[in-house]
Amino acid sequence: MARAGAEGKAQILLVTFFPQCVVSMLSMTPPVMANQIAGSLGLSPQIAGVYVGLVYAGAILSSSFAASLITRLGPLRTSFACVMTGGTGLALLALPHVAASLFATAIIGLSYGPLTPASSHVLARYRSGAGMAFLVSVRQTSVPMGGVLAGLVAPPLVLELGWNAACVAIGGVTVALGVALWSALSIVRNEPPDKPHGHGASLFEPVRFIFRRPGLASLATSSVVYAAMQLVLSSFLVVYLTSAASLDLVLAGALLSASQLAGVAGRIGWGFVADRVTAPRLLLLGIALLMAVAAGLMSLFTAAWPVGAIAAVVILLGATASGWNGVFLAEIIRDVGPAEVGLATSGSLMFTYLGIVLGPSLFGALASAVGFPKAYIVMGAAVLLGGILGAFKRGGHSGNTRANPAGPRTPAGMPRPPGGT
Repeated sequence: MARAGAEGKAQILLVTFFPQCVVSMLSMTPPVMANQIAGSLGLSPQIAGVYVGLVYAGAILSSSFAASLITRLGPLRTSFACVMTGGTGLALLALPHVAASLFATAIIGLSYGPLTPASSHVLARYRSGAGMAFLVSVRQTSVPMGGVLAGLVAPPLVLELGWNAACVAIGGVTVALGVALWSALSIVRNEPPDKPHGHGASLFEPVRFIFRRPGLASLATSSVVYAAMQLVLSSFLVVYLTSAASLDLVLAGALLSASQLAGVAGRIGWGFVADRVTAPRLLLLGIALLMAVAAGLMSLFTAAWPVGAIAAVVILLGATASGWNGVFLAEIIRDVGPAEVGLATSGSLMFTYLGIVLGPSLFGALASAVGFPKAYIVMGAAVLLGGILGAFKRGGHSGNTRANPAGPRTPAGMPRPPGGT
């Protein structure tokens, strides 16, 4: 497709950013209410960890059939359908019964999986223009921004209405917004079904697609440890800072917020850089190296460390462990044909979500066995190995000769920008 104008890119960014931001907010709202929900159901607040695992297990499952949904509905209509089903899931969570909570959690998780493949499929239409990695990276800031919204919206509603009514209110407003925007935006309302991707429709086809292309397989496998490090950062940072560095809870919480804001800045910044280098995979390796260095420095924290030095390390880890996503997804988009973007993104994210599901629990078990410092060293080493694996694009263009209509490619797998710049 020809280079998109600024107005067209802004509209595309809106219709891809909004669904992912809103469903991210929906998925992160129950942990904000964990104490109230758990108390009502007679459970421990630690059930929030099980909730997160179930959400991403649902996302893995729905990622497996996301490409089929995109073909039948179109990517944008798939995204807005996820907004409406996700809002319905959160509203159902208000029913004070464990079985209803499990059902609602499953709906939220299933709504999460197709979003990134669908939005990546839309952004792939602009793959031949400049700034595609930046566009993808800005879109990916929707995930942490959804967390910010959950933190701002849910607590006052819980205090004012109670957690049950808050779930209904947030879920209901989300469904209404999804319906309204679907109806109001012609780009969504009139979207035609997409072209078939030309591959099988089984639940395992996205993974088979990845494994048939060694270059994609290496990149997807590296995302397992990147995603694990990202969730380890958000899950364990506060408890580690309060125990190892003897920080008070308020300061540790502030540094967690700083790490998430650094992740937003990192996604945008790394995307900007990725559009200006000839080897985005080597950029990912550089991000992994910085991530490993930050994890290694984390292992050295003691009460004697200055707060400023601790903050610098935490911000570096946030900018890398939460900032790699856009560069990764842009490289997946570049590496396949337009009709295969949804399938390739679905398959690669099944690896990514696996890291999200397994990473915190494995890290927690390792920290219990050998202590947090050694666990951070192991994580840093794993991330660096993942970066090395993902940097190499074996087999040229992964055996896919149809993938790049944009013209010649550099040896590193990046399309040559017009004019050789």
